Amino acid sequence: MNDRNQETNYLTHSNIVYVSSNSDENTTKILQSYTNNLTLLNQENSFEAYEKIKKTVHLVIADISNVNDASLSFIKKIRSSNDWEKPILILSDLQDNSLLTEIIKLKIDNFIFKPFQEGTFIKIIEEILSKAEKNRIIEQQKEHLEQFKTVLDKLNLVSETNLKGEILYVNQRFCEISGFTKEELIGHTHKCLRHPDTSSEIYKKMWENLESGKMWQGKLKNKNKANEPYYVKLIILPIKNAQGEVHKYMSSGFLISDIEEEKQKLKKFIVNQKLDQMNTRKLTQEEINNKARDLVLKAKQDAVEKEEKLVRYLRDMDEELKRLRIRREQDKKQIAFLEKEYKTYMENTDSEKKIFQERLEKVLIAGRKSYEKSVLYKKKYDALAIKIKRSQDGIKTLQGYVDEYRAKIDDLQDVIKVHERTIEELKQGPSS
Repeated sequence: MNDRNQETNYLTHSNIVYVSSNSDENTTKILQSYTNNLTLLNQENSFEAYEKIKKTVHLVIADISNVNDASLSFIKKIRSSNDWEKPILILSDLQDNSLLTEIIKLKIDNFIFKPFQEGTFIKIIEEILSKAEKNRIIEQQKEHLEQFKTVLDKLNLVSETNLKGEILYVNQRFCEISGFTKEELIGHTHKCLRHPDTSSEIYKKMWENLESGKMWQGKLKNKNKANEPYYVKLIILPIKNAQGEVHKYMSSGFLISDIEEEKQKLKKFIVNQKLDQMNTRKLTQEEINNKARDLVLKAKQDAVEKEEKLVRYLRDMDEELKRLRIRREQDKKQIAFLEKEYKTYMENTDSEKKIFQERLEKVLIAGRKSYEKSVLYKKKYDALAIKIKRSQDGIKTLQGYVDEYRAKIDDLQDVIKVHERTIEELKQGPSS
């Protein structure tokens, strides 16, 4: 088996179930020579045994000899349990239209007429297992992307707009912070969120960046549906299509209202201190300065700590975004490769299906002709049997005539003998 590892990599490491009412020793030996993970099922309770291991099974091979075969019932049970993804290969030496109809209904991955060539048999198994593995990887990649999206949706405010700035998508976090529902936002622009304190120059520079295909990041003061202000740190990315053209924009941001509120409190505190300094003479100038300096230092210290926290958070976010971009590009390449492989496989499969259909049609035509010939021969045989019977009846009748004539001849010979004796006696004359 070592010499065939390159050609049978999937089969070597896959769990195969072979179902047959009358186990074919030749097929069993072939499968055992390529894999050690082979399970043979041929008892009445085979489906119960399969249920215990089905999660680890990569392929089911069913050997069917007739439309009432237990192996066909086994396959029907798999599909009736709503398992339509499990790869199934059918082996059969029965060229029956009713069997083919049943197989088509059961979404079988491939069908092989017996007897078959070992190489063809193994190649078809490898193709089925390869296709199943590629589909599994694609589904896994999709699941990872969904998990990543779920994490972003829970932490960040995410939205998408078209090139005109009309909202195409917002996540639940965006709705929670803005106070608007998805129905109220989709189809409209972000103008309903603009706070009058935010300069129009910020939006002008933002659009200059985006329309030139560049990313924009910055801080915005917005207002929610209740006209309450909130602050967000945003990153807006131009999203390109397969032709490399920007076709929409995606923004991702997080709240920084607490930090901004602290800054505003600090400014307000400083202003109040100056007003207090002007309106009161109870404290000496030095005491006021010391008090103010202490408060400013404390406020600065608090602001520095929060700024450092923000910087660390932004740095972590930047690293995470870099990692996610690299992961996204890798996933894109992997998915593109798998899609190309899948397309090639489907094209090959379509070609093989066409060849299979052509062969099947030839077999059906040949079978139909053979049937028509057998019907014709039967008619000739029946006609010949009638002729023979009539001939035998004629022979019996002729035989009766022959027997009758023989009896008459015997009687005539007796008469001739009597006549001859009479003549002889007449010749001798009367006795003296």
